[in-house]
Amino acid sequence: MSPSPSTGSKPSSPPGPPGTALREDDPAAVERAGAALAELAARYTPAAVVSPDATTDVLLAHVVARTLGVRRHVVVADLGRLIVEDLTPGTRAVLVTLGDPDGELPRLVRAVTSHGGEVAAVCSLTPPPADAARPEDVDVVHPGERS
Repeated sequence: MSPSPSTGSKPSSPPGPPGTALREDDPAAVERAGAALAELAARYTPAAVVSPDATTDVLLAHVVARTLGVRRHVVVADLGRLIVEDLTPGTRAVLVTLGDPDGELPRLVRAVTSHGGEVAAVCSLTPPPADAARPEDVDVVHPGERS
């Protein structure tokens, strides 16, 4: 019996929100996307970059933090509670994410602020859906926006 045509080493769809083609196994694309997000993030003079713990988000945040010369922190879920690893209270941060298809941005922002950080902006590779919840008093910016 031969293997079915749908099996193979390549995933059938890229990781991340619908409409994004960024793949974690394409370092050049991650670098380009991270550079675009770093350009946006630099406007807000962050002292840190925070991201959700999804692989592509962590990779993007690494590029942004490296480009800006700041530390990177990850938001992890522990028993339903979001924890920001190693964030010093008073730190001005940007939240970096591939996108927000599930409307989690307000919860992520609250996680940072509950750990004493300040979220200067959310830098997302794709704009959130029009009906998604938006964090209050925080800019949500993406590379396709007009300044």
